[in-house]
Amino acid sequence: MPSSTTENFTDPDEFHVAIRGAEIQLLNVEPADFRASLTILDLGGTTMQSAGTNLRRTFRIAQAWDYISVLFRTKAGPPLIWDGAQIGEGTIVIRGPGAECYVRTNGPTHWAAVSIAQKDLPGLSSRFFASITPAPYSCRILQPSEGTLNQLKILNDRANRMAAQSPDLFAQPQMARALGRSLAEAITACLLSSTRLENAFRRFSHKVIMDRFTHFFEDNPDMALNMQELCHTIGVPQRTLQLCCQEFLGMSPGRYLRLRRFHLARQALCSSNPADTSVTDIATHYGFWEFGRFAAQYRSLFGELPSATLKRAPTPSSQPDACAFWLNRPANRCVDSATLLAESA
Repeated sequence: MPSSTTENFTDPDEFHVAIRGAEIQLLNVEPADFRASLTILDLGGTTMQSAGTNLRRTFRIAQAWDYISVLFRTKAGPPLIWDGAQIGEGTIVIRGPGAECYVRTNGPTHWAAVSIAQKDLPGLSSRFFASITPAPYSCRILQPSEGTLNQLKILNDRANRMAAQSPDLFAQPQMARALGRSLAEAITACLLSSTRLENAFRRFSHKVIMDRFTHFFEDNPDMALNMQELCHTIGVPQRTLQLCCQEFLGMSPGRYLRLRRFHLARQALCSSNPADTSVTDIATHYGFWEFGRFAAQYRSLFGELPSATLKRAPTPSSQPDACAFWLNRPANRCVDSATLLAESA
C-alpha cells in the first residue's frame, strides 16, 4: 500500500536498517553524535528515499535483486566516494541487481535514491537499457544533461515538501501512481541524456580485487591469516591490496579487518542475552584478548561500553542481520573477467 514516512535517527545502525531495497554493512563512522533523517515514499512498485547524514562514514551496500536504483546528490557537500570514484552534484549512480558497492562520505551528505523496475521505465529499448545499465553485482556512474537532472531534483524536492506537509496524500493510490509515473519519466530522460564517466579498466580491476578480499573473510570467517598469507591466498600483491583498500575504503586492509571484527562483536552483543553470555565470551570469539583495550576502543567507536550494549534489551532495530546477509550472498557474486572487460569497454 502506498505510504510516506519520515524518521530521524541518532544510531547509525538503525538508520542503515531503515533504508529500503538494500543491505548496508557499516564499516566505520566518525566518533561523534550521529544524526540522520530519512524520508521514504512507497509508491507501490517505485520507492523514493531521501536522506541526510552529518558524519563521515564508510560502508558496503548491496542492491536488492528485483530493482535497479538511481542515486543522486541533493545538496552540495564534501566528496562522496563510490567504488573509488568521486560522485559530484552533476552525476548519478545506477546500481544493477545485486550490486555490491563501497561508499565513503567525508562529512555531511544529502542524497536521494529511486528504486524502480526496468519494465516501469517508458521509452527505453532493451538494447539501450543494457548499454547504460550495469551488469548484475555492479554499478555505473553517469552524467545526465544538466536540465534532465535538475528536473529529477525538482521533482524529488517537491515530493519531500508534500510528504512533510501532507503525508496522507501519498496513501491515495491515484497520487502515488501519478508521482511514480513522473519519477519514471524523469529517470528515463536522465538516462537517455547520459554519458558514462568511468570506463577505465583499472577501476574495475580494483573492484574485483576488493570483492575477492572482502568475500574471502565472509566465506572463511574463522580463518586467521597474516597479511602476507592473505595476499598469497587471494592472489593479490600486498602493495596492490593496500592501494585498493585506500582507494575504496580510505583505510588499510588491517584497519578494515579490525573494524569488521568490532562490528561483528557489536552485532553479537546487540542480539545476545546477558544471562547466557558475557562480554568476555564475545570478545574472545572475535579475537580480542586485551579486554580493557577492547572496551576502550569499543567505546570510542560506538559511544558506549560493550557491557552497556549487552545489557540493553534486544530489539529488531538493534539486531541488523547484515552479517547473515553478506555471508549468504550468491557464490558467483564476483564479477568474472568477461563481465569486467565488457564493463570497461
